[in-house]
Amino acid sequence: MELLKCAMLFQMLRCGANQYTSPIALPTQTQEEPNQNLPTALPTQTQEEPPPRVTLLRETCTWTLQRDTGSKVILTLELRDNLTQQICQSLNCGPVSTFSESRASPNSTCLSHCLHVNRSGLGNCAEVVGNGCKVLSKVICEHHRVQLADGGHRCGGRVELWQDGRWGTVCDDDWDLSDANIVCAQLGCGYAVMATGQDGRFGPGKGSILLDDLNCTGHEGNLWECPTRKGPDDCGHKEDAGVVCSEFKDVRLTGGLDRCSGRVEIHRKGTWGTVCDTCWGKEEANMVCSMLNCGTAFQFSAFSPYFPHSNGTKWYYMCYAQHTGLWDCQEFPNKPHLCIDSKAAGLFCTKSLGLPQPPTPEHSTMARTTGKTAPLQQQTNKNKQTRLTSVSSLLPQDSTPTTTNKQKQTNKADFSQFFIATRQHPYNNKQTKTNKQG
Repeated sequence: MELLKCAMLFQMLRCGANQYTSPIALPTQTQEEPNQNLPTALPTQTQEEPPPRVTLLRETCTWTLQRDTGSKVILTLELRDNLTQQICQSLNCGPVSTFSESRASPNSTCLSHCLHVNRSGLGNCAEVVGNGCKVLSKVICEHHRVQLADGGHRCGGRVELWQDGRWGTVCDDDWDLSDANIVCAQLGCGYAVMATGQDGRFGPGKGSILLDDLNCTGHEGNLWECPTRKGPDDCGHKEDAGVVCSEFKDVRLTGGLDRCSGRVEIHRKGTWGTVCDTCWGKEEANMVCSMLNCGTAFQFSAFSPYFPHSNGTKWYYMCYAQHTGLWDCQEFPNKPHLCIDSKAAGLFCTKSLGLPQPPTPEHSTMARTTGKTAPLQQQTNKNKQTRLTSVSSLLPQDSTPTTTNKQKQTNKADFSQFFIATRQHPYNNKQTKTNKQG
């Protein structure tokens, strides 16, 4: 009996030993489990980024790359160079002109090659981890670049387009407001109020004549998209096209003996307005003289007789120390509370011959006693000599005002046409004709 109990106890101890040691025999199985789950630790395998898409920016023929998730689109240098050209061409915007970019972080995951590149975006792209990759922020294609030259303001001048690294011009054949509107809209300058051509208002340009015989419908994003008539180019630069847009800003002085003195007038939307003298000081006056290349302000207030306002817009300017030109200042059109009891601002710059003089008491007395007036030519010459002497004495020797042959010819111009090239006023034409009669 005792022997049977000992045998049963031995068997129980043996089975217990096997149960105790069995977990020790399975360590390799618990170590192999993580290896079976390694792919789930790679987010690129389980969470794919959406493909980059081309996003057109506000300006025509400008774009960038974006993802719907908002994450950056990082490119290798080779892919950046290739796809900028391909996308610009697919947008019908010509080759790439310029682009802005930023440097990606070291060891970034970068797109290195894409099988599909078009105006919609990129597809089937390979990735590499590397340094020196880039993030595009803005790409500008060649057909975006347009400028208006020699007009004194970015919204008026000779039309110039960019191609192959330099500016070229547009021929004025069939050039009209429909074509000019495309340029004004592209530059954010409103609409076209005048299309100019062979009259040479903005002067001839240089380089190639890039487009001719345009027939824009008004829905194009740039002039390159407009239909043109094919054929040999028969244009010269004397026929360069120009445009004055509604947001074209210009200033002129009218009513003086030349373009450097008179009433201050402001151009906007094809019409001229005057400036309220309640906001007119030496700083603003010096700005205008400088803009007109007329020296500095010699007189800017206390004119007798005063200058009346025209029927156009009344402009009020608020300028501060940091402003260098009148267009930098704040401007307020037709604000009655700002122009109460104001008169039109006037200006006499140091390079001017001055303003017309009212009849002197001596001339008035002679007219009353004899019933005759002195010859107008004689009066004018005497007054001009007096003005030249008084102004010259206050100027440096090398700044004495002179009238060039070109200025004399300008005074004889037909001022029924647009003023832009001359910045003159019919008063001067009238004065010249009066002198001739005298």
